[in-house]
Amino acid sequence: MLQKVSQFGYYEFTQTFIYTRHMEKNQSNLISNFDNGSLFNTHQNIKNILTEKSKTNHDLTDVINYYNEIVLCMPGNVYWLDNNCLTIGCNQNVLDMFGLNSIEQFLGLSFEDMATLGKWHKNQVESFKKDTIEVLRTGIAKRNVEEPPIPGPNGEAIYFLTTRVPIFDSKKNVIGVVGISTDITDRKKMEQELLEAKEK
Repeated sequence: MLQKVSQFGYYEFTQTFIYTRHMEKNQSNLISNFDNGSLFNTHQNIKNILTEKSKTNHDLTDVINYYNEIVLCMPGNVYWLDNNCLTIGCNQNVLDMFGLNSIEQFLGLSFEDMATLGKWHKNQVESFKKDTIEVLRTGIAKRNVEEPPIPGPNGEAIYFLTTRVPIFDSKKNVIGVVGISTDITDRKKMEQELLEAKEK
């Protein structure tokens, strides 16, 4: 079973996979040492593996921190969900949009929870959820989808163009979705102004 770890919304399977591959690599050495009756060598190998696992954990945390800092400052709205459509990470713009102070407050939210925070209507929630589930089901990205407008902080409608991309594990199973939404509100206003100007 996959388990969430840390405030960054990444999965423990990454850490487990690295360690498992290391164990597989060293398994033949361990068996050989047991067969040869070399208890010292076997004990030393186990110590080496545990030491390397500790180093791997530390290195993995550094990598997670590094990429999390990159994601936090990315333009647009960037967020990702697990295969149960629950949130597991986002950038700073998403936190600001929902009025949240930390990534911990964003973790584990359903679409209904986000609807409450963002004051979305039912049809908006259904549209967002439908596209996400389709990507989870098919494993095929949905690109440049113009979303139903959502209310902004000042009450005006905000328009987004969204791309949703599946996240795969090492066995090519879909385990989540990354969403990248670009604010196109200014473009929509210009299109409306041009349309009104032509009608005059």
